[in-house]
Amino acid sequence: MTTSLSSRQREIRIAQVYSAGKYTPEELLEFAAAAPAGTNDPVELALQREAGPIVASEYVPVNPSAKYSLASIGNGVGRQLVMRGDTHAVLEKASMERTKKRDFVDNFEAARILGHRILTVAVADVDAIGQKTQYYVEGFIAMGIDKPEEHGHVGNNQWVRVHLWSKALRFQHWANVFLIIMMSLTGYYIMDPFFGAQPTNPGEVGYLMGYMRFAHFLAGFAWIAMGIWRLSLWLFSAQRQLRWRSLWPFDSMRDVNGLWDTILYYLFVKKDHPTYLAHNPLQQLAYTAIYGLCIIQLITGLALFGLAEQSSWIWAAISAPVHWFGVPFVRLVHAALMFILWTFVVIHVYLAVRADNQETLGGISSMINGGVWIRKGTIPRDAHRIGNV
Repeated sequence: MTTSLSSRQREIRIAQVYSAGKYTPEELLEFAAAAPAGTNDPVELALQREAGPIVASEYVPVNPSAKYSLASIGNGVGRQLVMRGDTHAVLEKASMERTKKRDFVDNFEAARILGHRILTVAVADVDAIGQKTQYYVEGFIAMGIDKPEEHGHVGNNQWVRVHLWSKALRFQHWANVFLIIMMSLTGYYIMDPFFGAQPTNPGEVGYLMGYMRFAHFLAGFAWIAMGIWRLSLWLFSAQRQLRWRSLWPFDSMRDVNGLWDTILYYLFVKKDHPTYLAHNPLQQLAYTAIYGLCIIQLITGLALFGLAEQSSWIWAAISAPVHWFGVPFVRLVHAALMFILWTFVVIHVYLAVRADNQETLGGISSMINGGVWIRKGTIPRDAHRIGNV
C-alpha cells in the first residue's frame, strides 16, 4: 500500500482499531503491520510504530486493480494470510457474518465521518497440508493525520491520565447546573404562573407564588455564593487552568491562530485542530462572555429583590438600575438573559459530546472524576509535553 505525506510536518497516527472477529485489537494491528523488511511506506511505518516490526514472509503490494495487498505471516503449519486495503474491495473478496457486518458497517461509517482513512483487514489460515481457509473480515484500522509539533507522540499507543479539574471546580460545575435549573423553573413561573395561580377552593388563600419566589431567592443567593467561591479560585488557585489568566487566552499570534483554527474545526471546514489540555481559546472566550452575562443577571436579580426594602441605603443602592431604567426593562433583561444562558447550555452540551466522540479524551467524564486521557508524548498548546518519551 503506497501513501505519500503532503508535508514533513504531518505524520500518520492510528486513531482506532476495530476488531469484528476473533482477534484482539492488538492482534489485528499486528496483522495489518505485516510488511516486507526495509519498507519506507508511511502507512507501514505508522502501523509498525504501534505493533512493532512484523516482517511478512511473502508480500504482494497493492495495485490499482485489486486495491488491497496480501501478506503471509509465519512459515509452515499455522501460517496466516493477511489481506488489507480498501474496505469495499476487501468485503468483495472476504466473508463476514451478517450480524457482525452490521456492527462493522456502523463503526466504519462513524470513523469515515470523522475523516479517518480506513484500512480493512481480512485473515485466512493455512493448515498443515498447505490448504488455506476462506478470508474472513476481522476488522479495520482507522488512521488520521497529526502535526508532530502539536501531537508530539512518537508513535506509541500509550495514554496518560492527567488530573485536570479540582474537586472544588467539579462541585461548582454541578451545583451551578442544579441552581440554574432551579432558578429557571421558578423564574419562569414568576414571569408566567401557568398553573396553581388561583385557589381551587372558595375561601382558600393560595401561596404557591410565595413558595416559588422563596425558592428562586434561595437559589439566587446560593448562586452568588458560588460566584464568590469561583472568584477565589481565580485569584488563589494553584492550578493554572483555574486562574484569572484563563479568561483571556491571547498571549501571542500563535494563540490567535489557534482560535481561528478551532473556529474552522467547529465549522467543519478543517478536519484537524490544535490540541489544548484544558479549554481552547474559543471555549475560554465563550466562558468569559457567559461570566459577564451571569454578573449582569445577578445585578438585575438583586436590583429587583431590593425593591422590597428601600428604607435601607444599601438596598436602595443595589436597586439603582431599577430607578434608572424602570421595573419593566430590568425584568425584561433578567428574563432574556435566562434564555441566553440556556442557549449556551444547549450549545455547550452539544460541543462537549462532539468533542468527547471525536477526540476520545474523556472530557465529559472529567467533570466527574477530574481527569482526561492524553496520548503519551502529545504537546498541547497550553501545557508541556505529556509523559516522558
